[in-house]
Amino acid sequence: MYAMYALRVNGIYAVDIFGIYAYNAVMTEPKSERIITPLPKSLVDAIDDYRFTNRLPSRAEAMRRILEAGLAALGAPDPRGSKPDSGA
Repeated sequence: MYAMYALRVNGIYAVDIFGIYAYNAVMTEPKSERIITPLPKSLVDAIDDYRFTNRLPSRAEAMRRILEAGLAALGAPDPRGSKPDSGA
């Protein structure tokens, strides 16, 4: 199907052979955000070792779990809404 797109304020018009459609493009918080940061090779190697030891599917998943564990150890609130384990 052939479609042509044109931007408009707060939305997108899509035009195809069946008509014109308007999509509301309200700015919402994305589910995830990409963070790019240089890391020393030794730290990347440690992350990869953790990944393979725990049979995780990706380096990104390993980094998420390491960050979550580190934040929990510091007592930081869980961004997903659950409270850190008190150890009791």
